[in-house]
Amino acid sequence: MNYKTVTLIVIAFVLFSCKSSKFITTSEDYTKLNLDFSDNNISIIDERTLISLEEDIKIPTVSHPNQLYDYHPKLKQEYKEIITATIKENLGNASNTISTITVHIMEARKEFSATFSTEQELVSFTLKLVIDANGKKTEIIESGAFYRKSMDATYKKFEILFKKSLKEITYNALKKIKNQAEPNTVYSK
Repeated sequence: MNYKTVTLIVIAFVLFSCKSSKFITTSEDYTKLNLDFSDNNISIIDERTLISLEEDIKIPTVSHPNQLYDYHPKLKQEYKEIITATIKENLGNASNTISTITVHIMEARKEFSATFSTEQELVSFTLKLVIDANGKKTEIIESGAFYRKSMDATYKKFEILFKKSLKEITYNALKKIKNQAEPNTVYSK
């Protein structure tokens, strides 16, 4: 092959790889659900047995194929605030329903992996939303995994993906509560 052909192949490869950088979430607009519950008693309980000691996931400067790092972040205050804010944003303005809302974090994880041409940032969550209102208890289990592929993973974009995904999973659990026809039913994804 001549120099021009090799150059064109390299340019095409780089452009294709850069174009594959994307966030995979639903990009939902989060329409307010107006759930008929009060927001005076919301608690978040981290029930995970595996929590990483490190401050954040390790992202290598130079990655190689088949590289994999698994990280289970601490439940920081800002993550709790995302969950709480998502719940409060979706409650009705003048609810008289006395309720206790408890969010159980069953899984929260970040994973970095690499192939020859891309790096992938993956986050996954499982939470259980328990609402006790007027003597009726409702439980919803919601989980999901979201990822971003690029040629160069970054801490900042990883954290953006983590936070967006946490909001989305919480919202999806609330949406299941809204769409639920029968109380005391356990739903799981």
